[in-house]
Amino acid sequence: SESAYPDVFVDRVERIQRWRIYRDGEKLPWKNMTWTKAGRIGDYMKNDNGESVSMIKLLARKKFTAAQVDNMPRPTKVPLISE
Repeated sequence: SESAYPDVFVDRVERIQRWRIYRDGEKLPWKNMTWTKAGRIGDYMKNDNGESVSMIKLLARKKFTAAQVDNMPRPTKVPLISE
């Protein structure tokens, strides 16, 4: 069956996020992590110098059909941060 929305735009973006990883001691395993909000194009955050920087930069935008998007490879595994 045909999709009601046959064309899909896929954006390639550069995203800036601040991550914090916590553990109870230097030799203990990592316990949890937090990160900044995902943001949208046009959102800003402060860098280490207190300057506003764009959280997301649009690098490219391509038009695909819904069928092409359905056939695109998907990430299947999140890599380990540390062992």
